[in-house]
Amino acid sequence: MKRYEVRTSSGLPVFEGDFNQCEEYISQAVKKGSQPGFLSIHPYTPAAKVQYKHYTDLPEDLRNNVFTEVQWAKKGYFPNDDEGGLLLWTNRNHREKKRYFSQSQVHPGTPEELERYAAAGMKRMEEKHRLVVQGLKAQIDRLERQSEKSREYIEQQEAEANRKLDSLIQAYRGLLCKQANEKWICDMDLPARIVLDTETTGLDPSCDELLQISVLDADTGETVLNTYVRPIWTFRWVTAQHINGISPEMVADAPTMEELLPKLRGIFAAAREVIGYNTSFDLDFLGQYGISTCASIVDVMEEFAAIYGEWSDYRGDYTWQSLTTCAVYYGYDWGEDKAHDSLVDCKATLFCYKRIQAEQALKEENL
Repeated sequence: MKRYEVRTSSGLPVFEGDFNQCEEYISQAVKKGSQPGFLSIHPYTPAAKVQYKHYTDLPEDLRNNVFTEVQWAKKGYFPNDDEGGLLLWTNRNHREKKRYFSQSQVHPGTPEELERYAAAGMKRMEEKHRLVVQGLKAQIDRLERQSEKSREYIEQQEAEANRKLDSLIQAYRGLLCKQANEKWICDMDLPARIVLDTETTGLDPSCDELLQISVLDADTGETVLNTYVRPIWTFRWVTAQHINGISPEMVADAPTMEELLPKLRGIFAAAREVIGYNTSFDLDFLGQYGISTCASIVDVMEEFAAIYGEWSDYRGDYTWQSLTTCAVYYGYDWGEDKAHDSLVDCKATLFCYKRIQAEQALKEENL
């Protein structure tokens, strides 16, 4: 039987068959929207198959009627001949070539072909999943390496900052020794982490005065400073005395703040971390005498408020609890001591601080 082919106006063959089949193909194409005269019948010529190099060169009507093997497979069709169709570049970037088949060059898939296609699709999906997982792992590894480099950089910067701070502290201590002629400042190995507490004649640092100051080494618990302070312009503090038990007679022979300034300046110059209970209260009083610090401030009261968990709608935050409440919560044994002595309160504060730190460390380990 003589074979014919349907060609586009540009000469590209799109269908093969006998004459009647070719006429039926053109009739159906016109019904689907092809322009009359776009397709014509010619004797079958194998050499006429190669007309275009790129898929994008094909006329729009032709592009709507030819598909790749994968595209046909999704419709349930498979090529009659794997070497048939048009082998074209998919675009002008020349990255990939594919075969494009017309309707006459494919057939409905058999159960075996459909099963093979489904299996191949599953395999492709598994491979894609493997590549995605592999890519994610590589990305995670890269981020971890970057994070490790960032941590190392931060640690290096912190170490350098600490070295500079150590140098400044030594210089400042030397200046204090020279100015105050206080040999004990030079000889003491002042701690980098301290616990601070004070007792006062009232609550207002602008008009009330200090009655007692205590400082502990936060790492060893040893007393760095514990002294009463003699007020200069306050002679009676009845309300405060009911709380802290410090009478005017008890501080009559105590040093004044002016006498204690060299020691306090040396302590706070060396401190990297100041721990207290309502720490800002104590620092505000010391600030009235020009004592300031660049150390990081830890307020056990604020940390315990969230742990205790008593919410205040009025404040929009957790309610602050007293040191005695915090001490009872953590089972601190006061022994013969009584609260509102600054040295005793320092010891209780340090105990509670260490308990909070231990609990936080345990939570981090369990994450």
